[in-house]
Amino acid sequence: MFRLRVNQSYTVAPLFYRRSGATDSSTIAFPLYWRFWSQERSTTVVFPFYFGVRRPTWEGTFIFPSIWWSRGLGPEAGTSHFWFVPFWESQIKRPGDYMWEALLGVLGWERIGRNRYLKVLFIPFELEPVTAAQTSWYGRTPKRAGTHTARGLSTQAW
Repeated sequence: MFRLRVNQSYTVAPLFYRRSGATDSSTIAFPLYWRFWSQERSTTVVFPFYFGVRRPTWEGTFIFPSIWWSRGLGPEAGTSHFWFVPFWESQIKRPGDYMWEALLGVLGWERIGRNRYLKVLFIPFELEPVTAAQTSWYGRTPKRAGTHTARGLSTQAW
């Protein structure tokens, strides 16, 4: 049997509010809990201990007192950022590139493509680049299944 879901709303003024629909919902338990949800995005707050956000290209989480973590979604997949202030920060800016820092940059390391950097007392030092053989995959267009060319002539055309 087919049921049509209708919008529902509950209110216990001024401390509680709940509304739900077919594609989104909102819940507020004032002042500690706030949640707004839809299929593409959501925001959740448990004040002051937790804050979570999801958007089409990223999602992030804050945990009291000083932890932030985010990761890329969709076209930004494979990227992430972790921050535990003031002790640690690590980041993947794009697949293959990695950075970490300790004590807000007193000590750190970063790789951007073939280039590598070491940070000591907030000063970055450039290290010897990685050899091309170790990064030959980097930036290369992936091969498609079923495509084969021999001396410039497509053998799939026959």
